[in-house]
Amino acid sequence: MKKNIIFKSLAGVLVAGSLGSCSSDYLDLAPEVDYPTSTVMGTTEAAKYAINGLCYSMNCPYGGVDLAPQVTGEASINTLYGDQNSPDWFYNWYALSGVDFMKWEFITRAEYMPAFPGWMYGYNLINQANTILVDIDNAEGPEADRAFIKAQALTMRAHAYQFLLKIYGPRWEDSAEGKKYVLVYRTEPGTGDAPLASMNKVLKLIYDDLDEAIELYTQSGKSRSQIWEPNIDIARGVYARAAMLKHDWAKARDMARAARANYPIMTAEEYTSGFYTPNGEWMWANAADENVTGYTGWGSWFACNGGYASFLGYGSPSISYDLYKATDENDCRRDYFFTPDKRLPNTVHAADFWEESAVDPETMNMNKIAGFRLAIQAMGRTMMPNGDTEMFLPANTSSTDSGAASDVIVPFGAGFKFWGMGPYTTLSFPFMRASELALYEAEACYNLGDIAGAQKALNDVNSKRIPGYNCTKTGEAFFEEYMISSRMELWGEGHTWFNMKRWNITAVRNPWIAGNEDSNNMPAKFAYENGPEVQNGWRWAIPRSEERYNKLCSSTQLEQLAPDGE
Repeated sequence: MKKNIIFKSLAGVLVAGSLGSCSSDYLDLAPEVDYPTSTVMGTTEAAKYAINGLCYSMNCPYGGVDLAPQVTGEASINTLYGDQNSPDWFYNWYALSGVDFMKWEFITRAEYMPAFPGWMYGYNLINQANTILVDIDNAEGPEADRAFIKAQALTMRAHAYQFLLKIYGPRWEDSAEGKKYVLVYRTEPGTGDAPLASMNKVLKLIYDDLDEAIELYTQSGKSRSQIWEPNIDIARGVYARAAMLKHDWAKARDMARAARANYPIMTAEEYTSGFYTPNGEWMWANAADENVTGYTGWGSWFACNGGYASFLGYGSPSISYDLYKATDENDCRRDYFFTPDKRLPNTVHAADFWEESAVDPETMNMNKIAGFRLAIQAMGRTMMPNGDTEMFLPANTSSTDSGAASDVIVPFGAGFKFWGMGPYTTLSFPFMRASELALYEAEACYNLGDIAGAQKALNDVNSKRIPGYNCTKTGEAFFEEYMISSRMELWGEGHTWFNMKRWNITAVRNPWIAGNEDSNNMPAKFAYENGPEVQNGWRWAIPRSEERYNKLCSSTQLEQLAPDGE
């Protein structure tokens, strides 16, 4: 029987959220796979387990995706699309995929694997949410539970659709005021044929879902139990993200402001204590559950002490030195990166960062000579969360504790922002933070002509990062500072490429040049300059498999306009 391969494992994922016993504290339980699918939505208690499975889908390995690093939920998808393509982030492991991949040429290749994971992931969440929504109104149980579960499912569906829009949709400026077709439209469970919808229709669904979700959260009077499930603040945050895509600045400002109201911006000390566990600013994050992810978890592949990053020798991702230089020298966010201004032994100097005797031009590896290895080890030990040398064994070190020692690639600009814990180097990854929403508020205020509001929102973030910071800039100078701050604040969290796409700017990855201390830190063969028009306007191709199995989906429609601008 014909089957859409994009959705072939959805039923199993949904059932993975179900348990064979009842518990009022259901979100503390790991998902099982033995609950009858026919009764998943029969009661609100059973529906809670389905929500549990839906949330766990944001942090579980996805089989059938032949990519390394492994695709494991939201964090991996954020990294693959939001960081990998950006000029601010570079990872030698991804570089093995070749120059055409690193320079964006895969974006328009519908038949190649990189176009597939985001589509699969987004519609996985949508199908699970639809399965809950189709029957939740008839579920037996307290009305408050029904309202809260429905609100969570609506929030997740809206989140998935706005995520898909960021990857596969055009910029608002390129959408013919939202009339262009963008995504397959699914509001019922199943994998049958479904048509493409316009950007306006998808955004209307997102707005309607979130309006209803916010009302239901309020009616229910209930709150979430865990940071990895959505609540009213997450619904508002997703609303702000969607409104940013539409340039609906007033809605974006109001939703961003309301969403972050209960989450104080983290201090400099909190920011530099290692991104591995939530603090008061983190609004939405995965559970650091090594029983679910094991070595497929994000931390094992991308954390500076990640198990695979260390064992296979690729080390951690690095920041663009061009971005780094554009920030204030007192910015605490600089502390995370191995750069020429760090304390160095007498045997090496800042100028050596541009000498082939110390740097491998193919990988930017700095771990070639003893002086740099000592500096890397000292920095790793300094940045290590809580100084816990047994729980956190840094890959970026010459210490024999790491197991990889000097074989680990430590690139110029290596990041020490994310740390894993335990034998699988597991961590919580932030899906949403108050700083992200504050930055959206600043951008929305700027576009509304409210420069005072824009300055205040930017100050809310930067005053916690730079001693004595107070933004007084206006006009283009303000927006330039805002963009640098956004790129630095959210580095490695999967936002930069999406934001640059929305900003309609040219992305530039400048190369490292031997002997030139003004040059960047990227291997020359991966340098690029991609303007807003490049690769179909930074729009990933819909995977060929969708067209092959869905008779109502045709990529030829993507440049057409929906009738009546629906």
